[in-house]
This record gives sequence, C-alpha cells and structure tokens, in this order.
Amino acid sequence: KTEYRSGQSNVIGDFYIPVLSHAVKYKRAVGFFSSTALIQIAKGISELVANGGKIQLIVSPRLSKEDIIAIKTGYEDRDAIISTAIMREFKEPKNYFDSERLNMLATLIANDRLDIKVAFTEDQNQFGIY
Repeated sequence: KTEYRSGQSNVIGDFYIPVLSHAVKYKRAVGFFSSTALIQIAKGISELVANGGKIQLIVSPRLSKEDIIAIKTGYEDRDAIISTAIMREFKEPKNYFDSERLNMLATLIANDRLDIKVAFTEDQNQFGIY
C-alpha cells in the first residue's frame, strides 16, 4: 500500500512485522514511546535481530519510570549482559507481560541492537514534546 493508517489498516500485521522481518535497520523518531509498542512488533524485531539488524529511536522525554529503568539497565549492562542480572535490577514486575516487556527493552539495548536518544525542547523553562 502507499499508506497505512490506524483504524483503516492493520498497521502492525500488514506493515511493521513484514517490513521489520526483512530489515537490518529501523530508525524512527517518535513523539511518545512506550516499551509496550515493542511487544506488539516483537515478531518483526526478533527477525530483524536475527538478520543482524539494529533499531535507533529518538523519543520525547515522556517515558514511564519502568521504561527509564529498563533503558538505563540495558546501557549499563551492554558489555556483559546476563538476563537474570537485568531482572534483579527492576522492581518486581506487576505481571508476566510487564516482565517480558521490560526484559526485551533492556536486552535489546544491552546487546547493542537498540539505541534510544531522548529529544526535548525547552520553552520558558518548561519541557515539551519535540
């Protein structure tokens, strides 16, 4: 298709997963980021990683506390990642979904498959979305 729109197309199933499955690089700038989005496209991401690929994101600073911890942990452990050590760094996840979501984020960063940069603008000493 020439365009994919939420509500009109299955953007995840028809676009992201098939494209990421064949990709070696995924670069995106997003106004809002949540690690929940990574779970939705996990099949495509796993194939991108198997292809030797890498993800680069620029995000706005409105991250959840859990996302910030997972991102920080991933960068701290990039050189020597052990998944059980990563999980010890987190507060106890509320459920299985939270555990897997945060583990995926930290593991992708630690294995040099994901880089996240935070962008923001300042307007009269207030932070805003870029």
